[in-house]
Amino acid sequence: MRQDDLWLGDAPLSQLDVRASIAKNGTPRTVPLTARAIESVRDLRASLWLSAPGYGSLYAFPGPYSPLPITPRTIQRIVSYYGRHVLDIRLTPHMLRHTFATRLMRKTSIRIVQQLLGHKSLSSTQIYTHPNSQDLKEAIGTLDD
Repeated sequence: MRQDDLWLGDAPLSQLDVRASIAKNGTPRTVPLTARAIESVRDLRASLWLSAPGYGSLYAFPGPYSPLPITPRTIQRIVSYYGRHVLDIRLTPHMLRHTFATRLMRKTSIRIVQQLLGHKSLSSTQIYTHPNSQDLKEAIGTLDD
């Protein structure tokens, strides 16, 4: 991802266009950004991008010793480190994706989750439809109406 994928002119973008070349399964898609994510982009720009030469042509997440982007393996290491040392749990990037999808399933339709995850098949998205005890209680509660 490049800086200009997240920032245009003097403002952060409100959505991210995930190119096929960086998508997990090669499916391009557009993902709206939350207000919190947009604020994080503002912080990233202020703390890192504005101090780097060549703003706009650099990667959004450069490596610590190179202008090249951090690698997927580096992302795995960062997520794992903070999972262990901050949350005291084993954590992987895939677990974050799974949590994102599971939380979305509680708020929206399976078709929207499918599109946001870039799944070609609805059956790939169905693994996130596992109900919890609150879901079961709410379903039974509708019988009282």
